[in-house]
Amino acid sequence: GGTYSVPLTSLGGTSLWTDAGADTYLTSLTDQVGIGTTTPSAMLEVTDDILVNSIIIGKGAGNLNGNVVFGEGAFVANSTGTNNTAIGNAALQQNTDGGSNVALGFGALGANTTANGNVGLGRAAMPNTSSGFHNVGVGDQVMFNNSTGFYNVAIGKTAMLTNATGNRITTIGVNSDVGSGNLSNATAIG
Repeated sequence: GGTYSVPLTSLGGTSLWTDAGADTYLTSLTDQVGIGTTTPSAMLEVTDDILVNSIIIGKGAGNLNGNVVFGEGAFVANSTGTNNTAIGNAALQQNTDGGSNVALGFGALGANTTANGNVGLGRAAMPNTSSGFHNVGVGDQVMFNNSTGFYNVAIGKTAMLTNATGNRITTIGVNSDVGSGNLSNATAIG
């Protein structure tokens, strides 16, 4: 590790970069730039996550293949989880070992730690699901209180709000809910 600066000319005095005031670019359009590699295979190849204005872009914590991360504070606790997609600020933020999850939206699946196969789409979608698995939630604050429930489906703003541990529940519609924190095998439409 360390900080390095690259001169605009090579050791032989030949210019590798063009300094055009506010813009600096490679002089040759066929040259490639590598960060973390001495043999880049594209115009720019970076071998680890990058941080752009506090937004993480890459594989996230653990740097494991199959993970895709884009968001500030997204996927920052991961150690062994693979095949996850976290897009949005704080998406899958506490995930450590969970795999094959998709979180899209601010805080989506934020408390997930070890669960697998969840899909949370929307702002604060399934934010408290920690170990519940194979749930699908689409909508703003959908399945908000679910923590360990599994095989649930909720579609609509704040759908399935009260469920915390119930299983095999389906709710469709804004504010649709089964009215219990631990009911199983139920459906609510409305």
